[in-house]
Amino acid sequence: MNDVRDGSHASSSKGSGSDRLCRQHPKVAGTLPPTGPERVLQVGEGNFLRGFADWMLNRLVRSGRWTGSVVMTPARPPGGPRLEALTRQDGLYTVWTRGLERSAAVDRTEVVSVIGRVLDPFRDWLGYLALAESSSLAIVISNTTERGIFYDPAVDRTRPETLNYPARLTELLHRRFRFADADPAAGLVMMPCELVENNGALLRSMVLQYANAWGLGSAFGHWVEEHNSFVDTLVDRIVPGRPPEAADTVANWGYADDFAVVAEPYRLWAISDDERTMARLPFDRLATEDDDEGDQDVGLGAFFTSRVDWYRERKLRVLNGTHTFLAPLGLLLEMGTVREVVTHERWGGVVRGFLHEVVLPAVGGPAGLGQYADQVWDRFRNPFVDHRLSDITLNALGKFRIRLAPLWRRLPREATRARQALAWSLASQIWLYSEGNPGKVKDAPEIIERVHGHLTSEARGEGLAALLADPELWGEEGLEPDLVGAVQAHWEAIRRGNPDAIARLLG
Repeated sequence: MNDVRDGSHASSSKGSGSDRLCRQHPKVAGTLPPTGPERVLQVGEGNFLRGFADWMLNRLVRSGRWTGSVVMTPARPPGGPRLEALTRQDGLYTVWTRGLERSAAVDRTEVVSVIGRVLDPFRDWLGYLALAESSSLAIVISNTTERGIFYDPAVDRTRPETLNYPARLTELLHRRFRFADADPAAGLVMMPCELVENNGALLRSMVLQYANAWGLGSAFGHWVEEHNSFVDTLVDRIVPGRPPEAADTVANWGYADDFAVVAEPYRLWAISDDERTMARLPFDRLATEDDDEGDQDVGLGAFFTSRVDWYRERKLRVLNGTHTFLAPLGLLLEMGTVREVVTHERWGGVVRGFLHEVVLPAVGGPAGLGQYADQVWDRFRNPFVDHRLSDITLNALGKFRIRLAPLWRRLPREATRARQALAWSLASQIWLYSEGNPGKVKDAPEIIERVHGHLTSEARGEGLAALLADPELWGEEGLEPDLVGAVQAHWEAIRRGNPDAIARLLG
């Protein structure tokens, strides 16, 4: 457990020829608000939450509308050692916002100071459980990727390092339930930022499933359901990570910052309009929701709404689905960033064709989403943000299953070009996992090994079919049989490095 509120341990640290960012650094000393009470537990240490949720909370503190700080914990064991380095900066880091906002160029930096403490539950389990006894703790925010909210019957309660996020949350809530003697007022608000459907309801169901499996009692289950809020949310902001011009940036800022992130100006956090949550966070409530395009930016970009599912569907298909299509295409063509692909004279038209011929018709057509699609396209072309294709490939097959596979059922059978483009996209996702592409995809080792096992059998003509039928990869429902057949038709050309089929379809 590391407390990052005291800057004494960091003031003499050096980096890249400059003093490291910390509370005593002359660039920020005396300008930062004091650390508030620990109101938020954050599960996940990645670029996104730091450039999105923490940035918003920091803005609330700066505005005087909210007081509090964040206890940051890693989502998985490997994240702990990285977070130790954040203590050398007193939990401070820079968000560099670059791009266009309302047609005006934005180029600004802000030091985020809302992280009060770093805690690694995989090394300090008792310290993690002690959070349950905090009278100030009110909110749990998470981003553990699309594969992070699931029930794992193999976890071992006696070995905290085996517990996934829902299991760790169950233990925390149970400790709080017992410590508070089932006090209704002790309930917490869970705000999952994972991009899965009904993420709040899903997380609650996982907690209740663990509670039942571990025999924690019906009274605890009742307390979880009645006195805690698991709100559905939708998050939308591109936060590609550390500035590529790191050395020049340090010279301009006057300090070294190993945790600086670049973010686009656009941000949107749609939160289901739960009364308990609204009482704890002073975000806006949408007054009207009649516009098909929806609200584009209310204050910080965070707001309460009854239409989280609509915002999620819009973002999941239009932005994320197009990302999933273009990432392997760009890597196949040896490009490195989203902007390279979408601004390419030939291949940019292919990606735009996918957006307008495949995605929009499958999710309601341009009449309701055209303005948002145009916004997304401008965001892809943001000249100030280098969104690496390799970052988009994280859990590539899982993302295709969630983002694009459902579109196959929605497209009419006569939409041959659009359906073939979807099939090409799935074949290209599989290509990322092939042994000839080491490091091109980031996924759980067991998933990569499973895909490799199937593809090793491909020489006998059976591997790809087995992969496409594997319920561990696609769920019990599996893929549509005609989609499977279409993928097999594209696989050989993609494996040979030939993208011409998709150019002919959508060029």
